[in-house]
Amino acid sequence: MVKKSWRLAVLLFPLFAFFIMGCENGGSNNGGEGSWRTGGVAVDAIQWSDGQYYDCRVLMGSRSKNPKAFCGPPDERYTVVGDVDDANAFAFIAAPDSGTASIKVIVSEDYDRAGLYNVFGADWPPMDVENWFSHGYNPERHGYTYLGSSVGTDVFDGSFPYYIINVNNEEENTVSINWRNLQYRTYENQDANYFQGSVSLSLGSIPFKDEYVERIVFRQRNTSSEIQGDRTFWSSRFCFYDCRVNPCQLQPPQAMSSINTIFYDDLVQGDYTVKIETAFGDVVDNINFPGKLELPVVSSASMESRWEADFLVLQWRNPTDNSNWQTVDQLRIQLTDLEGNLLFSAIAENRWAEEMRIPADVIDEAERLLGEHVASWEVQTRANGPDGNNFARGRSDSVPIGP
Repeated sequence: MVKKSWRLAVLLFPLFAFFIMGCENGGSNNGGEGSWRTGGVAVDAIQWSDGQYYDCRVLMGSRSKNPKAFCGPPDERYTVVGDVDDANAFAFIAAPDSGTASIKVIVSEDYDRAGLYNVFGADWPPMDVENWFSHGYNPERHGYTYLGSSVGTDVFDGSFPYYIINVNNEEENTVSINWRNLQYRTYENQDANYFQGSVSLSLGSIPFKDEYVERIVFRQRNTSSEIQGDRTFWSSRFCFYDCRVNPCQLQPPQAMSSINTIFYDDLVQGDYTVKIETAFGDVVDNINFPGKLELPVVSSASMESRWEADFLVLQWRNPTDNSNWQTVDQLRIQLTDLEGNLLFSAIAENRWAEEMRIPADVIDEAERLLGEHVASWEVQTRANGPDGNNFARGRSDSVPIGP
């Protein structure tokens, strides 16, 4: 009934417009006077795949004490929520009546402040716009699909009738470290073991892309020699499922990435520094590495899975007879899609757990939000230091999820 009411509202109010929060007045660029400027981004226009443009501009005739910002065809009337100086820039737009279309966000090239925006798409308008403005929001919780992020003009494919553009405010356009690790990774095949350094960065609340990073350098503290290795990059969007609380809690999808170095030589125990040079500034942090530790690995031969009533049941046997078992402080169950991309990361109740029962509706919700299906799973043993460094990790082979 609620959806029908909203569909009626969509017919009554023209939706060839943005609902926008956060804007900055002034400026002249290739989009004309008064582009939507917020959070270090100047959005000149929106271009649809059929060639139509929605110009972005500031309307000074608002009844509010603050001017409003709009993106849309010049002959349309607009329904707007939020003043231009609100903290979290947020825009809702409906595609032209010609149908669904990919969206191209055109950003001014002569606006010299670096900023980053995110684009989401959906098949229906948001259900609770007012609450989003008052209490914050998570577009994916409302069925919107994350299409990507950018700092400049970019095209986002999705063929949706509705879109959301979300921009970090300027205070959030700083580089921060989410986590950093120096670790020894152990596999079922011992020949695959290696030392790795990893750093996860964010620009405000948005994970980094590989192209934002210019250089990553690991050194032993108080030395000048860089530790040599091969740089890699990892990124994924996944749901986090925490069973350390009762009942287990499913968190909204999160996008995460990390810049990694697989080292050529062994690491010794000691203090290290890592410096990451990026297009948005440099960050430095210290890491303590307790030394090489081969964590016991759960054997994939002991892993079984099945669908039982309304649950996905996962079972395995912990290698508790291994002398290093006492150093394991966490079990992580990772569910991946057919391509091996992480979709679902679950923390077991404790390190002694040998079974996890995940409700089918939880799996369904995660798959709906992520747009993919779980296909395989693995078990990870982990050991973490007092500074948060995940210094050792054991990984089972990945096995298919049973019927």
